[in-house]
Amino acid sequence: MNTVENRALPSDEQFRNQCSEAGVRPDKPLFGLLTEMRDIVEIASDAVRGGARGLTTDGEAELIRRINETVQASSERHRLRLDRRASWIAGGVVVTSFLFGALGGYWYGWSGGRQSAQLVQGEVAAAFQSGGPDAASTWLRLMRHNDPRQALKRCSGNSAWVSAGRQACLVPLWLDGPSIPEISKQ
Repeated sequence: MNTVENRALPSDEQFRNQCSEAGVRPDKPLFGLLTEMRDIVEIASDAVRGGARGLTTDGEAELIRRINETVQASSERHRLRLDRRASWIAGGVVVTSFLFGALGGYWYGWSGGRQSAQLVQGEVAAAFQSGGPDAASTWLRLMRHNDPRQALKRCSGNSAWVSAGRQACLVPLWLDGPSIPEISKQ
């Protein structure tokens, strides 16, 4: 006959191996529950072997206190393990979201800039082709030496007018680049 008195509890390592063979991995909540139950049975077994069959009221209170302490400590360990795991998962989600957002923003900006550059490139090429090589070099020189946004800011008020149904203005343009300052010899 196999009773509690003559059956030995498996060691911690044996218990883990038995759980593993049964398909209960240490990261599963059932494993924590089984571990707690094993600890409770071990404490109760120790108490019974130590003469707890005729427990007094104080002895029974002590046994219950020890079982409660074991359950609380085991459940706290299990809770901390789950909290740590949840924190790692949440951190991974945040980092992954940030990376996807950064890559998406980079791609959006790059593709928008690329489209703008291609559009301007096509229009500039058409302007150069219609005016010939001299017109192309003149436009190139004007583009290198002037900031069109700054120049067009002056196209308001009296400096702007309508001629033949089109808007016009006096735009200040530099025809040459900045001169290099001379170094005086002393």
